[in-house]
Amino acid sequence: MQFLTPYTTVAATEIRMDDLHWTSVLKLAATTGIFTTILTLSVSWLRDWWRDKSRKKTEATYLALRLAVILEQFVGQCAYRAWHDEVDLREGRELGYKLPTLTCYPPDAADWKSFYERNSKLAGQVLSFPNEIASAEILSQFQGTREGNYFASANEVIVAGVKAWRLAQALRKNYDLDAIVIPHVDSLEAAHKKLQKRDEYATAFDDYAKAI
Repeated sequence: MQFLTPYTTVAATEIRMDDLHWTSVLKLAATTGIFTTILTLSVSWLRDWWRDKSRKKTEATYLALRLAVILEQFVGQCAYRAWHDEVDLREGRELGYKLPTLTCYPPDAADWKSFYERNSKLAGQVLSFPNEIASAEILSQFQGTREGNYFASANEVIVAGVKAWRLAQALRKNYDLDAIVIPHVDSLEAAHKKLQKRDEYATAFDDYAKAI
């Protein structure tokens, strides 16, 4: 029979306290490790998310700038063409059916998706604009060959120029780009207002807008 002495009781108690101490340490270490892992993964995810967001914003903004420049170039061509058409009509010359040429947009890539995510409505309007120009040319040719309206393209040029100018301005405003001034845009807008006051006013751009 073994007798427990005060020394034996104290030693046993110390062993149990040591066991409890190491168990707590291990649990704390495991908990801390999990927390550290979660924290590390969260920070990494946030960093990647912010980097991806910044990249998409830069891509969309740069594409918006390129598109605005393309549209503004087209506006300048329309302003010159409108002045040229006015002179030709005054001198009794027939006009052609083609509108000024819109430079091709940059090829489809990841930046287009970033551009669409930023402002889907504006992206749709910009992408539809070349189709509107093609429709205007077809209408001008039809009116000229079938209806004897040889100045139809002059109206379409004016409307196309104003539409391109408004799209370019919207791009610069929505993507925080510096505004610019294009010579003779005021004359285009003034001619557009005169067109709108006519009872027979109608262009392919209006018909296209109603169809979509």
